[in-house]
Amino acid sequence: MVYEKCTITLSADKPIRRIPEQLKTKSNMENFVKRFVTSDEKIRVSIYQDDCAENPRYTTDEPIYFEDYCRDYSLMSREDRRDRSYDSLEERANSLLAYYGDGKKVVDLLIENGKHLTDGKSTCNNALVYNKSDKVWELLEYTKWYGEKEYKWRTADDFVTKREELDGYLDRIAETILADTLEYLFNANVVDDIRIATYNFGYNGEVSFDEGLDLSGDGLCWIVKKEYLKYTGLKEDRWNEEKVSENWVVKEIEKWSENEVYGFEVEKRIDYNVTKVCTSEEKETENYTETNWETIDSCWGFYGEGDEVLNDMLDCAGYTLDELTEVDE
Repeated sequence: MVYEKCTITLSADKPIRRIPEQLKTKSNMENFVKRFVTSDEKIRVSIYQDDCAENPRYTTDEPIYFEDYCRDYSLMSREDRRDRSYDSLEERANSLLAYYGDGKKVVDLLIENGKHLTDGKSTCNNALVYNKSDKVWELLEYTKWYGEKEYKWRTADDFVTKREELDGYLDRIAETILADTLEYLFNANVVDDIRIATYNFGYNGEVSFDEGLDLSGDGLCWIVKKEYLKYTGLKEDRWNEEKVSENWVVKEIEKWSENEVYGFEVEKRIDYNVTKVCTSEEKETENYTETNWETIDSCWGFYGEGDEVLNDMLDCAGYTLDELTEVDE
């Protein structure tokens, strides 16, 4: 039996650095998206899905808050969920109203609502009216009890106090009002010191945000006026234009939950000559060229989809689409 003995000699412009397969934690063919090459085919840019992307809420110090009560998914850490002080979305919203609400604005609105109990012009299902005979302020709610056919205004709480002191009972009012009144106060911007959005989780954990308070949602996200304006440097007259659902952190969280996060690698082609010298009589010396691609640049954590995020990545890599040609895998 004749064993073939071969000597292989490599030559290239520079040493070849091979990346072990076990170190390629981000760029692998399972998350490969597309690839481009330069006109001389000496540089290629590969786009991958970033499976290691972090939740954007933990990579920013922007003052934006999240709290949810979904059994299967959460944007909160385990510690935050364990330590939260409230058992439901409604309880959390009640606390936000009590802490950030303007007592005078809320009381004025409920008193105004009390003037329209019978004319159909009430804006929500709670009202404040003064009972002259008992000399108390009554917090009314418009409800229908089990077995009743019609809704009725009935007393939910009363306050033995003067009108000018009623504003100080906001925390008690917040605990008592109905859910639809709570939603109205936030969505009509009566609670002006915060902006709030509601988020929901999809079947696979993807999350979507909608502006305003919806107590049927899975979680709340909010920003506080004083903190937010100080952090962003925005002027106060811009506050009314701010929408939590349009915040960049929120938008990136939506993309992160949908796996719309990408990265790129730039590789340089290195051609080297191979000389294969065989000692067996049947074989002759072989000369051929092999190609290796060396990673010279990479960047990860691009949130988005379509041409916009692609252009952002290529710009970061130092190229434009006009300079590259898309090639097959």
